[in-house]
Amino acid sequence: MRRYYIPVVFVFIIGFFFRIYNISTKPDLYVDELIYVSLAENWLKYQTLKLHGFNENFFYHPFLGMLMIASWFKFFGVGFTQARVLSVLLATFTMGILYLIGARKSTTAGLLTLVIFATDPLIVYVNRLVLLENISNFFAILGIYLMVLMFNLKERKRYSGILLIGVSFGLAITTKLTYLFVILLLLGFVYPFRRLTIKELLVSVSFALLVLGIWVSYGLGLSLNPDQIIIQTLSQFLRTQGALKISTGFTVNTLFESIFEKLYVYSLTFIILTVGVIYTIWNSYQIFFKNRREIIYEIQLVWALSVIIIFGGVVRLLHEQYMYTIYSPFILGTGFLLDDAISYFVSKYKSMERFAKPAVHTILILIIVLNYNSWSDRYIYSEDDAMFSTLEYINNNIPKNAVIYTEQDIISRISHKSVDLWTEHDPDMLATQDISYMVASDYWIHFIQENPLLKKFVDDNFKLVRVFKGYTIKQTIYIYIRKT
Repeated sequence: MRRYYIPVVFVFIIGFFFRIYNISTKPDLYVDELIYVSLAENWLKYQTLKLHGFNENFFYHPFLGMLMIASWFKFFGVGFTQARVLSVLLATFTMGILYLIGARKSTTAGLLTLVIFATDPLIVYVNRLVLLENISNFFAILGIYLMVLMFNLKERKRYSGILLIGVSFGLAITTKLTYLFVILLLLGFVYPFRRLTIKELLVSVSFALLVLGIWVSYGLGLSLNPDQIIIQTLSQFLRTQGALKISTGFTVNTLFESIFEKLYVYSLTFIILTVGVIYTIWNSYQIFFKNRREIIYEIQLVWALSVIIIFGGVVRLLHEQYMYTIYSPFILGTGFLLDDAISYFVSKYKSMERFAKPAVHTILILIIVLNYNSWSDRYIYSEDDAMFSTLEYINNNIPKNAVIYTEQDIISRISHKSVDLWTEHDPDMLATQDISYMVASDYWIHFIQENPLLKKFVDDNFKLVRVFKGYTIKQTIYIYIRKT
């Protein structure tokens, strides 16, 4: 067996550096960060999960992620940088767990899986943000690793593993409900693979639901009715599962624009994803038609199928945080495929054995170099802090008594009077408001351009004064002033 102690440590250092460097200002502030940091801050100060300007508690997602961030704030202070550091640390632990899963096949597979995960531009981007996926994915992948270990335990020790898996998966779900895919993952090992009994499945799922029940109990403690706690959250979850969800201001044209933009920005990511999908198909053939009966291959297949079922749909590919969840089993598959390719040549040509390690090192360096170019463009040389610049401009240049027509993620961070772009689209209603400025991202500019009456209202009453460009088109923010 080939050992790679020094390369593993080196890749861990590179992965951590890719995530932590320049984290206070890059990438641009993401809308979900504003929500989660505000909720965590409000919990720390007032023991409430209410957003600024809203009377109801925030129950679109379970509360565990926000409470973890609030606990972090208690020790290290409140701020976006502090919250992002928590994401980086969880991502680093996730790197380690994924390496250990891959290494159950071989150390080569573990190392190749690790280097892809550690340096991939999409994963690095998500790990640098304050997103619930960074917390949920850590708990989910920890639970998957515990499954790999548990299936090798003797029967009398299995129930301790079953219990820990249930708790870990419960924590993942209690951070974000989309991680219900882990229940499908457990079902896959009852049938068709029969590595879990029905009794073991029920024990594991019961502990997962017990952890989730703490969230429901907390909501009831706030004197909220079950509709606010369960039905509202489940309906939000189900609404996001559509195969082609075209929401307000999101047309087929902008859908394809977004797809091509993502393909351009994350070209290597989609290549790795494609390779991982091909391997998953090959793996399923080997398992079902060639009777391959090894736990690690079954884990890769069931994991991949579970995330496809829960996260299936074109629009999911447009959101980096969902891609992050979908991507992990296919990274594992790509690591397995590269390892199999090297092992095949070594077994077929015995003289190639001495080239095996250099080949792995070459692949490793190639992946790091290719991803470094994308990383350095985005986090060293780019001027992608559009949201930071926008907030600074608003606070320094717009009078405090001015009314701003803008988006909720900006409204929640400024003290000015505001009219919400999300809810006010009627030009006649807007004409009665004393609006002095409009601040909108490219997403809402698209929406305005495709709404003739709203476009006329904006064209007649506002002129563009500043543009803060982000790393991608969707992050660009426009500032308009009322014509005099």
